[in-house]
Amino acid sequence: MKNKNSIKPYIIVLAVMLLLLSFAAYLWGVQQFMRLQ
Repeated sequence: MKNKNSIKPYIIVLAVMLLLLSFAAYLWGVQQFMRLQ
């Protein structure tokens, strides 16, 4: 049970990092699209 508790915050941090990465990629994509217009 102790291992499960110690691994949960790591998963949350990983999910937040993925969310930020996808958001940054989305913003970059929008910038590239605006530049093409």
